[in-house]
Amino acid sequence: MHQALLLVLTLLGANPSVALQGVTVIDVADGAVRPDQTVLITDNRITQVGPTAEATLPADSTKIDAHGKFVVPGLWDMHVHFASADYAPLFVANGVVGVRDMHAHVPFILLPLRTAIAQGKVLGPQILTAISMVDGSPPMWADAVSAANPEAGRKAVQSLKARKADFVKIYSGLDPETFLAICDEAKKLDMAVVGHIPEAVSAVDASNAGVRSMEHIFGILTASATNETELRQELVISIRGVDAKQFYPLLIRSQLKALDNYNAERANALFATLAKNRTYQCPTLTVHRMFANLTDPAFTADPRTRYTPKLIKFAWTQALQWVTPIAQNSTEQQRLYVKTKEVVRDMHKAGVPILAGTDTSNPYCLAGFSLHDELELLVESGLTPLAALQAATLEPARYLKAEQTQGSIAAGQRADLLLLDANPLEDIRNTTKIHAVVLGGQLLDRAALDAMLTKAEATAAKR
Repeated sequence: MHQALLLVLTLLGANPSVALQGVTVIDVADGAVRPDQTVLITDNRITQVGPTAEATLPADSTKIDAHGKFVVPGLWDMHVHFASADYAPLFVANGVVGVRDMHAHVPFILLPLRTAIAQGKVLGPQILTAISMVDGSPPMWADAVSAANPEAGRKAVQSLKARKADFVKIYSGLDPETFLAICDEAKKLDMAVVGHIPEAVSAVDASNAGVRSMEHIFGILTASATNETELRQELVISIRGVDAKQFYPLLIRSQLKALDNYNAERANALFATLAKNRTYQCPTLTVHRMFANLTDPAFTADPRTRYTPKLIKFAWTQALQWVTPIAQNSTEQQRLYVKTKEVVRDMHKAGVPILAGTDTSNPYCLAGFSLHDELELLVESGLTPLAALQAATLEPARYLKAEQTQGSIAAGQRADLLLLDANPLEDIRNTTKIHAVVLGGQLLDRAALDAMLTKAEATAAKR
């Protein structure tokens, strides 16, 4: 390790500028690999990127020898449930600089944390949150916002806007009229609509209505089945009045029926619509892998769970009581998992934009660590390492309409960077070979990151 990286450098303090000299810059837009570059960081912004021989650096800048290292933009996990403040160092230590929280099960923890991180009082990733999901009546989750009709749907959107939600997450039990009212009201308030496609709504209609991102590939297999209408009507009736524990076995059973009636021509037509509308897909392969591998001791013995807070592991035991029965028929679950990855491959080939997300806090979906698993699973599905990397960097920036400030390495971008020991375009698993993380202009070297993980492990054992 270079001596200069043995310190944690706070760039807002005595060293207003830091230069990473000799680093190889990975351009995530086109995959270009640019060796021997200097990246200058001033305060929390990148202020210069170019050949080291041509760099003009402030006299008081701290110069770091980064020859042999590779720099990529910091990563985003676009589907998490931020259930513990103890997740913050786990995300940072894994180079995750931003997260999209899809339902704040513990808003009294998450919302103050979001503010504290934004104000620089706590070290953690940027947090965007829906605060609460919007579902039909009664909602499947007790802490969801219930919308039984279009008027209630509009009021739900207005209330979330007033509570400073960053977007609107919809759920599976909404009826078509209420869903359309939610989409219309959200558009008026400049809020994206994301989440589960309501079972009463086709994926094509949801995309045409302006849904910004669809989660878990739910609804995609159904829309690709020759008996789509029959399957959706059957599921709408069967889930009426059920809670989440009852819902998921019904959903999985319906997905398996859709798999048996999958039609490539229908799928391709759907993918063309999603690509035309730029309806993002966040497949969360990590959680699909969980369902398919709960009977595998090698999977459930993951040593990285030692960093998961004790309280979260207790919540897992509760969730596993109803998740495990779904996964017990491992042959069927593996078949569904394999098809899900094939669908991700085919959507990507059709030009459908993909976001990397993990569904962290679900069992064995690990804060920070699992995003690297997700990138590997995307590559297993058929994406190139570059495309997988884009799903956690450039595509989140495009999704957020923030390409001018994040998602690439260029002057004017926020200084959120991942310094790696090996090239991730050669092997996506190299994203785990983290040498340092730059978060909002603050450089954390390997020693600092290891110290964060050691503390996180000790904390996890206590609470």
